[in-house]
Amino acid sequence: MNIHYIITTLFVLSLLNISGPAHGQDILERSEPSKPDWLADKTPAPGNRTFVYRIAEAGGSTLAKARYDCILDLAEKIKQDREIGGTIRSGGSLEQASGKESSYIEFEYESKGATQRVIYKKIDEYWEYVSYNGRAREYRCFTLYAVAVHPGETAIFDEVTFSRKYGARGLVRSIIPGCGQIYKGSVVKGVCILGGEAALAGGAVAFENMRKNYSKKMHRTQNADHIRSYADKADNCRTFRDVCIGSAAALYLYNLIDALVANGKKRTIVKKSHLSFTPVASPDCNGVRLCYQF
Repeated sequence: MNIHYIITTLFVLSLLNISGPAHGQDILERSEPSKPDWLADKTPAPGNRTFVYRIAEAGGSTLAKARYDCILDLAEKIKQDREIGGTIRSGGSLEQASGKESSYIEFEYESKGATQRVIYKKIDEYWEYVSYNGRAREYRCFTLYAVAVHPGETAIFDEVTFSRKYGARGLVRSIIPGCGQIYKGSVVKGVCILGGEAALAGGAVAFENMRKNYSKKMHRTQNADHIRSYADKADNCRTFRDVCIGSAAALYLYNLIDALVANGKKRTIVKKSHLSFTPVASPDCNGVRLCYQF
């Protein structure tokens, strides 16, 4: 395949990946450099059948309002999923200033005089501060929740942590230049490394072919001036060939080191949990419910 065709294709792909959002939307600020994997069609699978993962999203003039509205969006989604009639009465703490909730929170649905209480837990969030056509601005917030399947019953939520380290996973994939970076979510960097290696390899091959061509011409002529000129050009081509080879080796080494040690897109690490503590409130007493799954 023509080396110029490869480079052009890679360049076009890089432009597609770094191009901004459509419809005049410009991201002015975001909570982290790239979207977490759970927002990119990689929502984790629940470790047991007592709960499910749900993603809620909302917009607002302030981040606090967007976070609060995410809870309302979650409530509406659960209401539709479970065909709950009536109005929603949120319960528990709705304090969203920090965006973090370290405890289990409950909210209630009132329907025909009955109350259904669903337990949920906030797992993670991602937000963007977006400008539309350079005028209207708002915060867009996306939140990952774990939601109990059975109303009023304790759910055994997974222990979810996040990491930007990939270790050997990225290193193994970086055997093909740039693939480790693409796997870690640094698509532009990966495409640039792959394109750089392709360009340098193509340059080395091209200069070597030119060197051989000048060497042949040098041996076919008896003109001293021509011999001297061809020899100089062959030496220059040899130098440029060696520079391309050395640069390709250096770039490949950087590719390996970067894939091993550099941070990538935030990934979700799920550890199945067997023990769960949940706050319980009743007309008679308040307490904590313990649930263990064997």
